[in-house]
This record gives sequence, C-alpha cells and structure tokens, in this order.
Amino acid sequence: MLNRTRALNIARSSRSIKKLELVSTLQAGKLARFSKYGKAMGTGVVAIDFASRIGNVQTTYKADGNWERELFVESSSFTLSALAGTATAKAGVAFFVVATPVGWVGLIVVAAATALGTNYIVKEKSGGWYDDIMDWVSSL
Repeated sequence: MLNRTRALNIARSSRSIKKLELVSTLQAGKLARFSKYGKAMGTGVVAIDFASRIGNVQTTYKADGNWERELFVESSSFTLSALAGTATAKAGVAFFVVATPVGWVGLIVVAAATALGTNYIVKEKSGGWYDDIMDWVSSL
C-alpha cells in the first residue's frame, strides 16, 4: 500500500474479503500514507527496543554481573513478544479489515498490548528458565 494505484486496486478487489469503500483517490492516498508511516514507526520502535535491550546487557557486563543470563532474558523476551504481537496483528487483520479507522487503531492497540504483556511475563519467567537450563547442563 505504498502507492496509490496499488491501494485503489486492493480496495476495489473483492477476492475473499469485503472491499474497502473509497470514494476518492485522496482517501487512497491517505490509506497509503497511513501504511507507510506505520511501517516506518514500527521499524523505529523495534530498533529503539532492541538498542535498549543491548544496553541492559552491556550495563550488566560492565557491572561484572551475569551478562549471559541478562542476554538470555532480553533476547527471549524480545523474540517472544515480537512473535505474540505479530501473531495478534495477523489474526486481527481479517476481522478489522472491514472496520473503520477506529478498528485499525484498536488492532494496533491490542497487538501492542499483547506484545507488552508477553514481554512482561517472559522477562519475569525467563531468568528462572535460564537458571533451570544451567542447572540441567551442569548436572550432565
């Protein structure tokens, strides 16, 4: 949806979903811009999140802490929260595609909340997972 012609063609297509009702190329342009900004914003947020996680690992390393454990916690929470958010967004697209822009905003909020919730839970649990794995490995 990065160009207007493609956005109009997708909107007019009714292969398997209800088609979007756009009344002008202006609306198609707005839809294309929304998609473009969402893609850029999503990439930027991921980059900031990833950089902060690397910073946490580096801080632990410099403090002579257990940086391997911190790396495991940060990488597992990053991966699982990204997967959960993506899965929620993909599952919701089929439902919200016929909705108004409010529905799209709702989908973004639900996907973000899922990712944040998953991140919180995994961060809380993954330290214990790491300890269990290290205990198992040391017992071999």
